[in-house]
Amino acid sequence: MIAVTFAGMALEAFFFDYGADGLGGDFVEKHLDRKLDLPSKYLIYPKLVCGVGPNKSERTFELVRKLAALRNELVHSKSKAFPMQNLDKAADHHDEYHARLAKGVDESIACVRAVMRELDKLHPGNSFEASMEDAS
Repeated sequence: MIAVTFAGMALEAFFFDYGADGLGGDFVEKHLDRKLDLPSKYLIYPKLVCGVGPNKSERTFELVRKLAALRNELVHSKSKAFPMQNLDKAADHHDEYHARLAKGVDESIACVRAVMRELDKLHPGNSFEASMEDAS
């Protein structure tokens, strides 16, 4: 849960700073940040900052969409009741949840790296992906 949640938080924070650097912090805070979900930020911020946005049909957008959905599912999780006679269904539900989470951890890491690679393509000469390595 921590990896997925923090990957989403890291991208949210990154896009705020990215937008603030290119468009001004006040503008981003007043008009963009809280009004857009993460997949929209991925598409719109680069378009506004450098005039070209990522391609929505690329795998990276799907990774961002999946990360946002799983993060929201985890953060806003609801309990689910199972009748005593169907406890096997509770176990199946638990197993499916953990399988989704395990896959989500791998995909969340891949997502952050893919976003940085896409931004590197849009900003020749910058190296967002390399700056991730410097921060770790």
